[in-house]
Amino acid sequence: MPPGVPKYRQLVSLVRQRILDGVYLIEEQLPTEDTWTEETGYSRDTVRHAFKILEAAGWVTITHGLGMFVNPPQMRTDDLAEQGQPRQDRPPPHVHRPH
Repeated sequence: MPPGVPKYRQLVSLVRQRILDGVYLIEEQLPTEDTWTEETGYSRDTVRHAFKILEAAGWVTITHGLGMFVNPPQMRTDDLAEQGQPRQDRPPPHVHRPH
């Protein structure tokens, strides 16, 4: 990763690459948040943020109480834009403000 890349983005890239490399298979349960924090040294908030991005892009499904699971390729997108942030190539949505 180039210097200055946020840790959550580094983790997003790591997980995606492991899925593409077949380290984690379709419908396989991924390691727990605790395992990711131990392996990477990142905070729990950083790990959760990364997996929320992966979930929003269809790479994983997170089921509270059960864990995180790899989705099949047809559910995935390469659009890993920040949740809540407008994509760089799109104008922000129109916000209606009452008069």
